[in-house]
Amino acid sequence: MMENFPRKEKYEMDKLQSLPALLQIRRSYKGVSYLLASLELALENEDLLLFPGQTIFPAVAKRYHVNLCCIERDIRTVIVHCWHPESRQALRNLAPYPLNRKPTVCEFLDILYWYLLCG
Repeated sequence: MMENFPRKEKYEMDKLQSLPALLQIRRSYKGVSYLLASLELALENEDLLLFPGQTIFPAVAKRYHVNLCCIERDIRTVIVHCWHPESRQALRNLAPYPLNRKPTVCEFLDILYWYLLCG
């Protein structure tokens, strides 16, 4: 399936799959799968980032057969782990602006989306 992507999109997908290691988070967190699926949808249509709770999260919940509230909660868990003192700098390095506090789910998606496109 990946072979059908144009070169730039394949590069973005490779970067997407390497995000957990870059952010020093284990793939064993359910939220990592939800995060990657959310970013994949955002890469297909940037407008979905305007209202992820109404666009991205329902699609991811349907894909994984879970309740909608699980998606945002489990991504928040990923953010908490990214914000640990020993891994916080990795996230700060990806952010296009100074991060002085733990990002919200929408901010986190936005940071990672722009990293995938421009970083």
